Order: sequence, then C-alpha cells, then structure tokens
Amino acid sequence: MEANPPPSQQITAWLTSWREGDSNAQEKVFAAVYPELRQIAGRFLHNERDHHTLEPAALVNEVCIRLLGSQAIEYHDRAHFFAIAAQSWSCASSGDLVKRKLPRS
Repeated sequence: MEANPPPSQQITAWLTSWREGDSNAQEKVFAAVYPELRQIAGRFLHNERDHHTLEPAALVNEVCIRLLGSQAIEYHDRAHFFAIAAQSWSCASSGDLVKRKLPRS
C-alpha cells in the first residue's frame, strides 16, 4: 500500500489510458484505488444490516470483478470511477454475493 496515493489527475490519466486499451494502466488504477475502495466498503457495510457476513475485501473484490468483466466504461475521472464502483457494490451487496454468504434460516 502506498503511503501517498497518486493525485486525482494521475488516476484520471490512467483511466484514460485504460479506456484506450492499456492493461498496465488498468493495473495501476486498481492498485491505487483498492485501499480507498476498502475503506469505503467498510463504511458501507457498517451501515448495512447487523447480521451480514460480508467483509470489505470480499465486497471490493466482487466490485473489481464486475468492473473488469463489464463492457468498457468511459470513466470521466477518479470521482466518476468511484461513483460507478459505489453503484456496483450496492448491487453486489444486495445481490448474489450476499445470498452466497448469508446462512439459510
């Protein structure tokens, strides 16, 4: 984990390069944003119902899989990327991932 995350402009530049097909830029984006995504996912899950078994890392991993496996998304900037990620984990937390993790009653 980096001590100082790259500035928003650098992440936006990597997002642009990723959109243009640079897989190295894709790796740089996820390496740079993963720690922040985990923090956000932790806060998101903290505000969810009490008895979920989902961990922040699992939620972020699911979101990353969804973002990587989706059709090319034209992220405008860092904020747009995080907004789409937030929408994705909202779907992930209420969808199949939670159903797989929750015990049956």
